[in-house]
Amino acid sequence: MLLSNQQKRDFYDNGYLCLPNAVSSTVVDSALRSINHSLGEEGMNKEELPTLRAQSYCREIRESPSITNLINQSQLIGVMDDLLGVDNLGPIKSGQIALRFPRFPRLRPEPSEDSEENEESEESILRTSEPKNIYI
Repeated sequence: MLLSNQQKRDFYDNGYLCLPNAVSSTVVDSALRSINHSLGEEGMNKEELPTLRAQSYCREIRESPSITNLINQSQLIGVMDDLLGVDNLGPIKSGQIALRFPRFPRLRPEPSEDSEENEESEESILRTSEPKNIYI
């Protein structure tokens, strides 16, 4: 997959590109199965969550083909060759699994009676939590 000049400019300006269907659904499904299996079978130690959030979840599958194939068996190798030059990037040997679990919103304390601030209600804060786009 070769990028257009506009896509290259967008990458330079924004630091990312959104490339729909650059990774096949079969490869994505395989990675999701591996991640779900890891979470279901291995689980997570609650005390390690700050480290996992900062580094990578599912450490035992980071180097597995189901994760590395997200790049190695997709059109993204060609994209990276187009951006970085051919053969400047070897095969991908591991991946970071950066999961983002929903969190409860931090609620502001109720204003005192003499406070004139217009605080948002818990209901309005929860209602404004919309799903975000996911980029691979």
